[in-house]
Amino acid sequence: MRTLILGSCLWLLTACVAGKLYAQELPPAEAARLDTGLIYDPLLQTELSDLIDYTYNYDFAKAEKEWKWLHYRYRNHPLPYLVKGLMVWWKMMPNIDKYRYDDELLDALDKAIELAEERLKQEPGNPEYQFYLAAAYGYKGRLYAERESWVKAAWNGKQAIKYLRREKEVTSLSVEFLFGDGLYNYYSVWIPENYPSLRPLLVFFEKGDKQKGIEQLEEVARNAFYTRIEAYYFLIRIYALEENQPHKATRYARYLYEHYPNNPYFHRFYTMLLFLQGRLQEMEQPAQELLRRVEDGWPGYEEISGRYATYFLGYKAQHYEHNMRRAVEFYQKTIAYAEAIEAYDSGYYQAALQEVAQWAESQKNYKLAKACYAKLAKYGNERKKRREARKKGRKLRKIEED
Repeated sequence: MRTLILGSCLWLLTACVAGKLYAQELPPAEAARLDTGLIYDPLLQTELSDLIDYTYNYDFAKAEKEWKWLHYRYRNHPLPYLVKGLMVWWKMMPNIDKYRYDDELLDALDKAIELAEERLKQEPGNPEYQFYLAAAYGYKGRLYAERESWVKAAWNGKQAIKYLRREKEVTSLSVEFLFGDGLYNYYSVWIPENYPSLRPLLVFFEKGDKQKGIEQLEEVARNAFYTRIEAYYFLIRIYALEENQPHKATRYARYLYEHYPNNPYFHRFYTMLLFLQGRLQEMEQPAQELLRRVEDGWPGYEEISGRYATYFLGYKAQHYEHNMRRAVEFYQKTIAYAEAIEAYDSGYYQAALQEVAQWAESQKNYKLAKACYAKLAKYGNERKKRREARKKGRKLRKIEED
C-alpha cells in the first residue's frame, strides 16, 4: 500500500461506536437528545448498519435512499456528511487513481468538520463531536496521501490523531477503538521504513509498534462489530502487500468476497490472491465472473478489474490448459484494458505484450509481433527490456524486407 500515511489511522464510523458506548452510560432521556446524542438511538444504529452494508455491497441506490432520509432529518448534524464520505470513498475504491469523486468527498468531509466544530464550541469536550472531527480529518488525510500531497496528508492526519487521543480514556473502553490504534501502530513505523523522504513529516508523531498494530487489528477483526470490515480490509492489504503472508490475507479476503459478493474491490483482490498462490482452479470461477461483470458494466467493475481477470485467465489457459491461442485472446484483452486507462507500467500489461509478441512471431504474424515489441520498447519498465524489444522489432522488419 503505497499511500496511506497517518490519515488512514481512522475510519468513518468511529463516531457510531462512541455513540453506542455513551448510550449505555447516559440516562435514556439524555441519550435521546438529537443535538447531543444522535447516534445513541438504537433504531438509527440499525438503519446505519443497513446503509453501511449496502455501501460495501455496492448497492448504492439503496444506500443513497437511506442516506437521503438521514440527511433530510439531520441536515444540520455532522453525521450524515460523514456517512456520505464513506459512500463516496467506496465509489472511488475500484480505481482510486481517478479523480472524479475527489471534490464530492472533500465537500462532504469539510461540511462534517464545519458542523462538528460549531457544536464543539457549544459543548466543549463532547466526545461525540471530537470523534466526528477525528474521522473526517482521517479520511481527508487518507485521500491526500493517495494523491501524494504529503504535507496536507500529514497535517490532516495530525488533526485526526489530536481529536482521537484527546479522549484516549474513552477509546480504550472497547475493542472497536483498537482499530485506530492498530493502524497508527503499524503505519507510523511502516511509512518511514519504506519512504525515508517522508521522515521529516513524521518527526512530531509518536512511534508505533508494527507487530502490536497487527495484533490489535486481528482482535478487531475477531470481536468488533462496526470496525470489523475495515479491519479485514487493512489486514488483507498488510498481509498481502507488506508482510508477504498471502495465505493469511486470503482468509480475510474470502470472507469479504462471500459476504459482499458485489463489491468489485473485494472480488478482484480475492481473485488476485488465489492467482498469486497458484490456486488456478479455485481462481477461475471468480475471475470469469469478474470479467463478465466488467463486460456487462456492473457498478465499480472497471478496466482495472478487466485487466486483472483477463491476465489471470490467460495465464491459466497458457500454463495449465496449454492452450496458447485461447491465452492470447485473453492477453489481448489485458492489453486493451490497460491501455484504456493508460496503465502502461502495469506488470500484467507488459507481460501480456511479451506473450502475445512471442506467440505472434512464432505464427509469423509479424505485424502483430512488431506492434507489441514497439509498445514494449516504449513502455518497458527496464532499459534492458526496452533495448531487447527494439532489437526484435528491427529483426522482424528485416525478415519482412527479405
